[in-house]
Amino acid sequence: MWSPRDYSAFAREGFMQNAIVYRSVRMIAEAAASVPLLAYDGDDELEQHPLLNLLARPSPDHTATDFLEAWYGFLLVSGNAYVEAVGVSGRLRELYVLRPDRMKVIPGPNGWPEAFEYSANGTSVRFADEPVTGVRPILHTRLFHPDNDHYGMSPIEAAAVAIDIHNETSAWNKALLDNSARPSGALVYGGGNGNLTGEQFKRLRGELEEAFQGARNAGRPMLLEGGLDWKPLSLSPKDMDFIAAKHAAARDIALALGVPPMLLGIPGDNTYTWDARPYPAFPTDTDVWGDGENWRLGHWLTGRFSSAPLAETVAQVLQDFGFGHHNTGALTGTVPGFVIDRVMAARDALEPLELAFFFDCVESGGEIVFRHRGAEPPVIALSEGDLVETSESAALASFTRGQETELPASAKVRFISSAGDYGQAVAEARRIAGASGRVSQADLPLVLDGAQAEGIVETWLFEAWAARERASFSLPPSRLAVEPGDNLQVHRASGSRLLRITEIGEHGAREIEARSVDPEIYATGAGRERQGRGGAPVITGQPLALFVDLPLLRGDEPVEAGYVAATQSPWPGGVAIYGSPETTGYVLKGLATAPATVGITLEDLPPGPEGRLDHGTRLRVKVEGEALTSCTLLQLYSGRNVAALRNADGAWEVLQFANAALIAPGTYELTGLLRGQGGTEGAMRLPLSAGARFVLVNTALARLDLTASEVRLPYSWRIGPATRDIGDATYATRSHAFAGLGLRPLSPVHVRAVRSDGDVLLSWVRRTRVGGDAWESPEVPLGEDAEAYEVEVLDGDDVKRTLTASSTSVVYSAAEQTSDFGGPQSLLDVRVYQVSASYGRGAPRVATV
Repeated sequence: MWSPRDYSAFAREGFMQNAIVYRSVRMIAEAAASVPLLAYDGDDELEQHPLLNLLARPSPDHTATDFLEAWYGFLLVSGNAYVEAVGVSGRLRELYVLRPDRMKVIPGPNGWPEAFEYSANGTSVRFADEPVTGVRPILHTRLFHPDNDHYGMSPIEAAAVAIDIHNETSAWNKALLDNSARPSGALVYGGGNGNLTGEQFKRLRGELEEAFQGARNAGRPMLLEGGLDWKPLSLSPKDMDFIAAKHAAARDIALALGVPPMLLGIPGDNTYTWDARPYPAFPTDTDVWGDGENWRLGHWLTGRFSSAPLAETVAQVLQDFGFGHHNTGALTGTVPGFVIDRVMAARDALEPLELAFFFDCVESGGEIVFRHRGAEPPVIALSEGDLVETSESAALASFTRGQETELPASAKVRFISSAGDYGQAVAEARRIAGASGRVSQADLPLVLDGAQAEGIVETWLFEAWAARERASFSLPPSRLAVEPGDNLQVHRASGSRLLRITEIGEHGAREIEARSVDPEIYATGAGRERQGRGGAPVITGQPLALFVDLPLLRGDEPVEAGYVAATQSPWPGGVAIYGSPETTGYVLKGLATAPATVGITLEDLPPGPEGRLDHGTRLRVKVEGEALTSCTLLQLYSGRNVAALRNADGAWEVLQFANAALIAPGTYELTGLLRGQGGTEGAMRLPLSAGARFVLVNTALARLDLTASEVRLPYSWRIGPATRDIGDATYATRSHAFAGLGLRPLSPVHVRAVRSDGDVLLSWVRRTRVGGDAWESPEVPLGEDAEAYEVEVLDGDDVKRTLTASSTSVVYSAAEQTSDFGGPQSLLDVRVYQVSASYGRGAPRVATV
């Protein structure tokens, strides 16, 4: 029978008789009542105000907490909450929370509430007049109700069915407990004719009801006679579903009231908690969070959600390498992160895990079995009588002890720290006493926290000393069950030793190589976490971003690509570059994963020779970032030490340098220059003034893979830390149109003129953007869809005539000269372009012939 949908049922069946509803309402009311109430005048907080005083003591019978908890409680149970304002001498003095079931809304002619009527003990009070001018007598707070204009809807109404199911399930369980926690059974009569007489049936029924039913008779023994046998009935699947239905109903109730189920202790929902505090600031910054030290042994999922069990990790590695028969069930531990960064064998992939978690891999029973060292008891106990003598001259068993100077005094492991940006970290363990100076080192491609790494390195060092004793002996073939990795207890006259088998040789007798082992060193657990300081927050500004238009330098770059040199201190881990043809709708175009090396020139730079090494010019630059280094001439000609200089017009000249001499902190003198590389000779200036931007061209430049339609299109760019939102203040906005220099034809060279009968034959040698470095070819590849040129004949800055050609020569006739200049010219100023179908005119070559 379902409960009615009214306030009395909500209060009785829900809040008063259902633990889930009660706890949910109490948690919300208590939490809301604990929020401090503040008063402000604009942006200034007021320490004293009449309203604060009123809320601190709403009435003589209620404190602020009592008042707010009652207000929120009525609101959640009823969907409505009413507060009465009481005024004295024109001032608001007291506040009272009224029961919602006793309040009635009185609508006016237009449908809006004009008064409230409160009924108690057969008497009604009408609230219509203001107790204080401008203050309503009743404050009515209500939750949204889609089907009522004046009253709110209780969350309990939405959860009413779930509450009924939960209550009835509890009643059913109590009935089972009242009946000795067992369902009913059946009496089976095994008498002569299989039937009881009427008198026998009545007497039996009365005795059962009186003596064996009910809570007071639970567990009483039943004595049967006359061929009767009791057959108890087991719980049916339907009965068993009542438990699951109760938990499901509890979750529905918590959902309706807005309380996470794990906070209510519902079975299955409170094993772990997810903390909203940022990892790894929590738990590392214990100056801010006092419970940070509890995290390592606590139940937080934060920081552990991506970890994997060691057994599953090893099994997955074997599965990836095609090993099907293996057993990793004995492995315990958690792997926060594991890196396989190159092609390797399965053994090489598992070695770091073996070192970090101290387990052995052996073949046993046709399977690859993994076991932790020292985790299992000795498989056998041996005495000297159990050993085999292999020769008369050989000892029955040999025991050697490693010298102290051969053992490590300290151990270091390098690992990937989970407490930062996955940078490399080092953990070290050291023996205080001892004469050894050796250091054991290992690189672990594992993501670990500091405490875990400290525990690993300490166990590794202790293991080296615990295993300093080696043993060699032989066992008879009857000991075939003994396998590598097993522990043996060897009893000798000098004492008993626990050994771990490392090797077994089969030569008739079983030749055993073993080392001493101490199981206690593997149970040391995690080390002590190094406590970090929170420190002052880092103030981060906007990154420096330079748009670099580069031609094709290697020949394998995308021809439409643009480049961005980005740097920032401190480096945020990555700089994101978003672009849009408008000021909205930005799309990620590139990512700078390392800071670029940028700087400025410290002196004027004159133009240099093209196509040959400049030994005379010296360029001083001040840079931040990667150190500049010298290279050999062969390395220089192979593409090393490339840089770009930006002139006042924004064009970039590409140059190379053979020598870089450090003359001051961050300041270098560059010599052995190759100027105007990649067809950028047009960017040289006479001179390039000091203070020009310098960028080292390397892999730190972020490449933007543009489309052909985006080349030379003005774009709006947003550039900032990749770890922050594009709307953050650390993002800088820039405008730039990439020129697409990878598509631009290079300027021709060696412009010549030959006169014949007044005509001038102009000729030149073309260059190519791609594949022009081979010395064997008689002519460089064309590099364009078709060969085309334009030649401008100049008169100062004016273009007198434009000639076109499809080969590397063109005739400027005497008649054209007369038309342009009034007669043949002894000297001509010309500008020669190679023309591309996709780009248009390339870089010009200006010459006087």
